[in-house]
Order: sequence, then C-alpha cells, then structure tokens
Amino acid sequence: MNLGDPLDRSFLPDVGDLYWVKSIIFWSGDRKPTRPVVVLESPPDRFGRILMVTRTSDTSRKGVFHDAMPEIGLTKPGVFRNLVSAAASVWTPRNVQHLGSLPAATFDKIMDRLG
Repeated sequence: MNLGDPLDRSFLPDVGDLYWVKSIIFWSGDRKPTRPVVVLESPPDRFGRILMVTRTSDTSRKGVFHDAMPEIGLTKPGVFRNLVSAAASVWTPRNVQHLGSLPAATFDKIMDRLG
C-alpha cells in the first residue's frame, strides 16, 4: 500500500450518508465482499471508529425497511439490520464508495432502533 496514493488516504464520512464498503473493514465475517452501509457516528479525527449499520437485500430479515434507490445503485429494496464499526484509518477511497444521503425518515427509524 502506497500512502502517497490518493486511494489510500483516509477521510471521515458524513453521518446519515450511504456508502458501499468492502466488508473486510469491519471484520464481521460477512459472507459478502461488499455491502451498503449508513453511517451513524463519525469520529472527530482519523484515529477513532466509524459506527454504521449494514443493509441487506433480504427483506425477510428483521430491521428497518429501505426502498430501492436505483439512482445510486441500490436496485433492490433492503433492510438495515446489523450494527458494525470500522477504524477510521481504513475509510479510504480504495475501500469505500460514497453513494448519497439516506432519506431522513429512514435514518430516524434506524436511530430509534439502533442508535
């Protein structure tokens, strides 16, 4: 890894925004190599942890329902269900792609349930 490479420079996410992430960054044993997440908490610096909730397209699972958003690449309805975290230092363009903002009503439901 070349830390001079812009793809390896960490950045802090925006709370309430959706990101497509490599699931290895949260070390959960996720069977999917990538997964959409919404950020619940972002640390004040790059030495903290980022708190997020993963989204699955298996709508039979318990969680907060979320409509498809094909305009940002989420082509199927889904459910936000698993609370995970990642070191801010691995939140890099190589590991994370910004998708857009989650609708406020959905974010509020997630925060009521998991936040």
